Amino acid sequence: MGLPEESDPMAVSLDYCDTINSNIQLFLKDKTSKLEVNLENIEQDFTTFWKVIGAQGELSAGLAEFETVYNPSKPPQLKKKKKIIPRIFLKLKRLIVSLPEYIKNT
Repeated sequence: MGLPEESDPMAVSLDYCDTINSNIQLFLKDKTSKLEVNLENIEQDFTTFWKVIGAQGELSAGLAEFETVYNPSKPPQLKKKKKIIPRIFLKLKRLIVSLPEYIKNT
């Protein structure tokens, strides 16, 4: 984004959100027909929006769409710590198996 490397990503993100929200508020300032919809109350607010615009169709299908997850992020894979004794035996086995080849090539 052309920012200095020492920029704090969280601060930049918060500033971006503030800027977008300010721009939206400025745009809506003189509009007479507007409706606030909050994600925290999406079922209620979307139902109100549906009625205000006179939408037709299946409201329940529209509401169900909010439950659909698109491009979900994958949780980080946690590495399982192997027990030390089996790890030692595996390393010894690998050493014993590869030692003749190592000696031969030196």
